[in-house]
Amino acid sequence: MLQELCKYIENNTALTLGTDLFCGPFPPNAQDSASSVVQTGGYEKTWTQNRVEKRFQVLTRDTDHLAALAASKVIYDALRVKGEVTLPVVNSGVSPTIEVIHANAPPQYVGPDATERRHLFSVNYVINEK
Repeated sequence: MLQELCKYIENNTALTLGTDLFCGPFPPNAQDSASSVVQTGGYEKTWTQNRVEKRFQVLTRDTDHLAALAASKVIYDALRVKGEVTLPVVNSGVSPTIEVIHANAPPQYVGPDATERRHLFSVNYVINEK
């Protein structure tokens, strides 16, 4: 579902996979202004036989604090409190149907990254898949 979620973000924002949006950790050569989507650990609560709860984190970075916050809000607005979303088909041939996407909180400042040049914002999401 990670690739499908990344493709959904690409389709609903001006971000481009492999350029300023990454499915997984930031690659070493990623530009300063970029976002990364990862599936996080944690309890995957089964609501019924057909529904699973999954968790994702979106990290957004930029050398400018306000630009990083604004970029993080773009993804936040594309994902928060969405219901009945069908994610795009990527490689699997399967198009997951999402019952609800819920952001745990608005973008939160994490601090500078390891280079101390880029500001990081994070949003954690819970996704209930049908």
